[in-house]
Amino acid sequence: MKKHTASTIEQTIRVEVKRLDHLMNLIGELVLGKNRLLKIYDDVEERYEGEKFLEELNQVVSSVALVTTDLQIAVMKTRMLPVAKVFNKFPRMVRDLSRELKKSIELVITGEETELDKSIVEEIGDPLVHIIRNSCDHGIEDGETRLLKGKMETGTIELKAYHEGNNIVIEIVDDGKGLDPDMLRNKSLEKGIINEREADTMSDKEAYTLIFKPGFSTSAAVTSVSGRGVGMDVVKTNIEKLNGIIDIDSEIGKGTVIKLKIPLTLAIIQALLVGVQEEFYAIPLASVLETVRIPLDEIYTIEGKNVLRLRDEVLSLVRLSDIFSVEKVYENNEHAYVVVIGLAESKLGIIVDTLVGQEEIVIKSMGDYLKGIDGIAGATIRGDGRVTLIVDVAALMDLAKNINVDIKADTQSKVTAKESPSDYCVLIVDDSKMDRNIMKKSIKPTGISVVEATNGQEALSIIKSGEYNFDAILIDIEMPRMDGYTLASEIRKYSKYKHLSLIAVTSRPSKSDRLRGVESGMSEYITKPYSPEYLESVVRKNIKLPAE
Repeated sequence: MKKHTASTIEQTIRVEVKRLDHLMNLIGELVLGKNRLLKIYDDVEERYEGEKFLEELNQVVSSVALVTTDLQIAVMKTRMLPVAKVFNKFPRMVRDLSRELKKSIELVITGEETELDKSIVEEIGDPLVHIIRNSCDHGIEDGETRLLKGKMETGTIELKAYHEGNNIVIEIVDDGKGLDPDMLRNKSLEKGIINEREADTMSDKEAYTLIFKPGFSTSAAVTSVSGRGVGMDVVKTNIEKLNGIIDIDSEIGKGTVIKLKIPLTLAIIQALLVGVQEEFYAIPLASVLETVRIPLDEIYTIEGKNVLRLRDEVLSLVRLSDIFSVEKVYENNEHAYVVVIGLAESKLGIIVDTLVGQEEIVIKSMGDYLKGIDGIAGATIRGDGRVTLIVDVAALMDLAKNINVDIKADTQSKVTAKESPSDYCVLIVDDSKMDRNIMKKSIKPTGISVVEATNGQEALSIIKSGEYNFDAILIDIEMPRMDGYTLASEIRKYSKYKHLSLIAVTSRPSKSDRLRGVESGMSEYITKPYSPEYLESVVRKNIKLPAE
């Protein structure tokens, strides 16, 4: 007998799942620290441009970021299990079903070595059972029917798993009779799941999704396999729980393809950060299908609901600010950013103010006091140290059904509200009373309302109070307590003031001062001394005051 040497024996160790969970939490904290470090490095690089120590600091920061990412991947792999753990029970199940249904069915499995998080492996078993039972019962025809249709007597069900970015895709493909959209519409009408208007306007793709409605069944008789009115709605619920997406496609006589797209892990996720007024939200990237920028003219209203025609489909639209009751400050924007989200078979367009970008985030629970808030799944700490709420996509879609706001009419009514010059308001910020008086006298002929502040801090307090809706701010650069550059930077931190005209008034016209003014967010530069007519023309131009 050949003896095994110590080097050929596989070295393994059993570890409690609790310990792996703790390790995952620590990695999450490390990822937050890495994000914070990268943000601080960006600020330092901007402030100390050209300094020698920056190169060394850059190397250290890059090394920490790289090691953290590698460590995160390594720890995630310790929690990974091959989907074979779930797939292995299906060949026997299909053999039993084919005997029971008196059909010849073959199951072909590929990609069973594909790995995903242990917690997700445990959750996908039930949905797959229901889908495969349906394929055997409703999809695959009996041998005689298949031969008459010119098919092989034995029906085939393919079960595939593969990675796609940070997601795992599981496909269930059968070569059966396919789904008949007209039959699905009629059955749904009979059961009262949809009304006649919905049936007439529903596309074939939308009709396929009717099989996920609670209580829906196409079986005439109740058997141990189907016809009990339960099944595919369980699939939808379980996949939604995992922030997954279901896509279904079918062709009569050819077969059906059901595709499940599920995130690899639920602890650290990729998210799209969006801005709504001063608030920021993170939308799990697994649920984001696309982002589009549309003119407001393309938003239509049907039965009190806002919709958008995106290529060949009509998409429901809702503003994120309406769902979370975020205080609105309307801007004269002719375009809107729409994030198209999808969950299971549903799609929804979410209107946001800004798209911040993609970021890796660590999901934190909201704690006992704040848990259970509708539409919020948790929170994360971003690179700048601020807490950002993570959107619960499934709950968001439910909340959206109750929103009835005519977005286009609402926005246009706010945009066209200013009729006379006195409806416009300008803030003058200068520590010199004489300079403030000169500015006031220059603006007086326009009829525009004027508010004064003696320094940057006082101006910021007035702006934050929300008492006035300013159309422009004239800012002196050299002031005590807070200079003009700092004030401009603070104002630009608020998304609702990103288009507000900030006009710098200074006696220092150097190129470096102008450059610093542009960096801090100034829209225009006025050099002292100036003529009253010139100041008046600059203000008129910046607030787009209608000609008299």
